[in-house]
Amino acid sequence: MKTTLNRAVKAASAAALAGALITGGSLAPAFADDLPSDPVVTDPGTGGGTTTDPSGGGLPAEPDGGACEPGWYFAAKTRGADTFVGVGNIFTNKNQTGRTTTVTFTSQTAGTVGTEVSGTLGTSINTALASVNATFGVSASSSKTVTTGMSVTFSVPNGKYGNGQYGAFKINANGISQYRTPTCKVTSTRSVSISSPIRVGWRTWID
Repeated sequence: MKTTLNRAVKAASAAALAGALITGGSLAPAFADDLPSDPVVTDPGTGGGTTTDPSGGGLPAEPDGGACEPGWYFAAKTRGADTFVGVGNIFTNKNQTGRTTTVTFTSQTAGTVGTEVSGTLGTSINTALASVNATFGVSASSSKTVTTGMSVTFSVPNGKYGNGQYGAFKINANGISQYRTPTCKVTSTRSVSISSPIRVGWRTWID
């Protein structure tokens, strides 16, 4: 019985080897260079060492015995509806010409629209906005300047009011801030919301 079993095992091994050779396969073990690697990101807080991030987000991974630059890391996750912050008065003009016509408004007030943060960020505003811009493909900044002398022209139907206000449009993003130790261990996680200007322009409407 033992001799018969040994022969069966040898026959199975030979068949496996022959199958691998016929199909061009390899019986060699897979090494690290043969395996797909995780994306590598740079420490968003300091520009220091690199760590892997399997999720593709802005936070470092948490490897066993790995190395991180200790500190707070922010990653933008979701985007809410954009909002508008007006600077100066709302312009209004009623069309009483009997036909559709155009109206033109020109900004008369200068000012600055800044960034608002809900929650404790931990890292700098610019570092957090870098994650917002990379995640959502926008150009958010800590503040944008609204100037005078900027005009807009649009059509208004007869009997309707044309309205406009100059200011800045803002992105509203939600994310998480995490504190990482030198071994990349997470010791604190916070939910953070950021409202930041992405462009200056006119908001117009008809009523």
